[in-house]
Amino acid sequence: MAALVDAAYAAIDTMVLVLNAPAASIRYANPAFCLTAGYRSEELRGKSLAALFGPHVPPQTRRRIDAILASGDSGRVEIMIRRRNEATFWVELALNPVAVASEGHSGGLYAAVLRDITRHRQDQADIAHAHDLIQAVANGVPGVVYQFIIEADGRRYYSFISDGCRELFGIEAAEITAGSNDRILAAVAPEARAALLRSIDASRDTLSPWLHVFRCRNGDGWRWIRGSARPHRRANGSTVWNGMLIDITEQHEARIAAEAASKAKSDFLANISHELRTPLNAVIGFSEMLEHGLADAAQAAYAAEIRRSGKSLLDLINAVLDLSQIDDGRLVLAEAETEVAELAAPCVDILRGHLAGRSLGFENRLAVRNLPRLLIDRRHVRQALTNLLSNAVKFTPDGGRITLDAAMLGDGSLAISVADTGIGMAPVDLLRVFEPFVQLDTGLNRRHNGIGLGLTLSRAVAEAHGGLVSLASEPGRGTAANLIFPAERVRWG
Repeated sequence: MAALVDAAYAAIDTMVLVLNAPAASIRYANPAFCLTAGYRSEELRGKSLAALFGPHVPPQTRRRIDAILASGDSGRVEIMIRRRNEATFWVELALNPVAVASEGHSGGLYAAVLRDITRHRQDQADIAHAHDLIQAVANGVPGVVYQFIIEADGRRYYSFISDGCRELFGIEAAEITAGSNDRILAAVAPEARAALLRSIDASRDTLSPWLHVFRCRNGDGWRWIRGSARPHRRANGSTVWNGMLIDITEQHEARIAAEAASKAKSDFLANISHELRTPLNAVIGFSEMLEHGLADAAQAAYAAEIRRSGKSLLDLINAVLDLSQIDDGRLVLAEAETEVAELAAPCVDILRGHLAGRSLGFENRLAVRNLPRLLIDRRHVRQALTNLLSNAVKFTPDGGRITLDAAMLGDGSLAISVADTGIGMAPVDLLRVFEPFVQLDTGLNRRHNGIGLGLTLSRAVAEAHGGLVSLASEPGRGTAANLIFPAERVRWG
């Protein structure tokens, strides 16, 4: 019967050793094992199984094998086997008693079936190394790195969360991944929980990126958290978010302080502007009366200079106040439908006053264009257009030319353009000139009043209407400024 068992094992591709129990001496090694391990069957006969063990078989594994063979039961262990050339490989060793007594031995026989698991062990080691690497990277990132899952049945849990949650929420990562994810929700401010859950559900339904800011408690204090993640849907219907939670408490408090400071500044500017405008209007009014009522030409000229200076100062105060309102989002538009030529008429009158005593050419092409009406705030848009025309005068030397025009663009928007043949700007200056109080030091602009708010205010007015201000310029070849209004502000008929 033993010979029949040996013959059966010889016919299969699986590695098999037949052992005498309980000594674990090798009675037979089938060809599959001999081919893999590099031994001949006869040189293994009588050797102890332990003689094939590699260097990394711990004592507890040896004791486990001895206990199985002594008990007469079946069992499995993972061990390292040494080949004849001293190379090693890992196997899963399945020990099963064979119901045939061994000749000359009272302990019976055991079949040891060996399955090569070297690749599996290496894969496990690689996965463990990758997990350790991910954990190390995640723990080194400020805040919390996590993976959050909502199963198709609605179950919610964190499959991974970095150790930063201890600092952020006062909860250990192991507690969260063990199923205590509700503790994070409990830490969120009660009034913020519903909005947080709605934002997650909306991200799940639309698979859109999740971005949410909320307040949570950590110990005795409150913190502001910004969460962001990108979801994806698995084939089983679950939704998975991989993302980050960042503590933005300092930034949030700094923003609140900045907003308070901005409001204080705006309130101050509004109050001081009011206090300055009242006496200035009186100065301008009385100087105008004196200008027209004085017979002495020199005195009348002095009064005219007082009026012009007072008007310039009033314009400056109004510009600063407008900028303050824009910064605070308090710019309210009084909208009305307006013909473009009618809109520009007061601006052109002001321009002609600036051209007095200058040898500059000016052409107004608006009257010959077939233009629609615009739904706009007339006062603010006129101020923006006046700023563009004023800049053209400032930066165009005598002998140059200024052109006011308008045209429909391909997307249905309307552009009012002011083009000059002046000194132009370098590409690096095209964005800088929109910053408040910035003036390019050209020497030419120093002959004119201004503090560098014109383009800032013009762009803000355009953006308040949903439009923009664009500049095209080259040094020595002039500048074209376009005040562009979107199609929804264009009215025909």
